[in-house]
Amino acid sequence: QIMGVLNVTPDSFSDGGAHFSGSVERAVRHGLEMAEHGADVIDIGGESTRPGAAAVAEAEELRRVVPVALALRKALDQRPGLKHVALSVDTRSAKVAEAAVLAGCDMVNDVSAGRHDPQMLPTLARLNQLEALAADATRGPGCVPFVAMHSRGDPTTMQRLATYEGDVVSAVSHELMGAVRRCSRAGLPRWLVLLDPGVGFAKEAQHNLALLSPGSLQRLQRACGGAGLLLGASRKRFLAPLSLPRRSTVAGFSQGARGSQGADELAEAR
Repeated sequence: QIMGVLNVTPDSFSDGGAHFSGSVERAVRHGLEMAEHGADVIDIGGESTRPGAAAVAEAEELRRVVPVALALRKALDQRPGLKHVALSVDTRSAKVAEAAVLAGCDMVNDVSAGRHDPQMLPTLARLNQLEALAADATRGPGCVPFVAMHSRGDPTTMQRLATYEGDVVSAVSHELMGAVRRCSRAGLPRWLVLLDPGVGFAKEAQHNLALLSPGSLQRLQRACGGAGLLLGASRKRFLAPLSLPRRSTVAGFSQGARGSQGADELAEAR
């Protein structure tokens, strides 16, 4: 499946804040455009996590994300051909994740894999048991997948931590399995956890290319027990020497992405 990335930040690395103007309507138009062009999931992000980016206050992130989630969910539901499109929230904050899910998001995408906010994983476990969701027949009982991405440190420190001894695929697999175990201890079932190798996060160009080389993602997936994968390689700096054209920001799902509203395949190509 394909994921469209909707940045509602003024400093996104991928679009320079093109869809951030304080206008919910503008953001919704772009979300609908991506859905009409084939995106199966729209990922709404209110905090830039590019290298060096400063953290955003939780109140500001809520102000950016929640109105867009509410309005976009309503707009998609009003279009018969787009009702199937799911919404994801890209956040490191448990409060933002919960508010976005209650506003209509179906999935939580955390670049820190729950490391940034100690309440993230318990909150996701609770959301998957919440009576408010179970009582809503349009959403079904307790199904809020969690994307745990591999990274180290935070946006201000991660590129200083891009040191791997030996095989980067094995190292990333090992650290992602640590995230899976943290999710399990928090009460989040493994089948609801998707994994992202974190291309461009705490990695140099050679690490990114190794992760994307033939067979590497399959190795990583096997090492992680067959978990679903999300791959986000779009508009990353390491692609520039390859002379790839810069196109609109879209993403997607790789094999085994159960729980993301029918997603069997998840792979990102923004």
